[in-house]
Amino acid sequence: MVASTSVAPANAFAGGRLRRTVVSTVEQFVAGTQDRPTGVTLQGISHIGLTVTDMATSIAFWTRVMGFEVTGQDDASSLLLHRAGRVAIGLTAHGGDAHGPFDHLQVGLDHLGFAVESLAALVGWSGRL
Repeated sequence: MVASTSVAPANAFAGGRLRRTVVSTVEQFVAGTQDRPTGVTLQGISHIGLTVTDMATSIAFWTRVMGFEVTGQDDASSLLLHRAGRVAIGLTAHGGDAHGPFDHLQVGLDHLGFAVESLAALVGWSGRL
């Protein structure tokens, strides 16, 4: 059972409090499950599938900004790979439209977090945005 279920206040990012809360919660959860067999050992995230409205724009973002490379593509989907991060992203255009701008309060993907080697590396990388 996860020890902390409280919602972080809006300013929780200040000073890294939210990150510390997440790390602490994950550590407590892992500590409580180490003695329970699960039948499978997860070794990380293999791939992520995203539905997109504009394939060309999405590919440009994931390749130019995030450093992925296109490894496969057909009429409605693309597979991108980040070799160093050992993660793939599948992009699929189902032909639908997005309904309004992104809103983290709507049902769907809220966010996706990638681990980086250090805060300095993240700050340096942010110049690509």
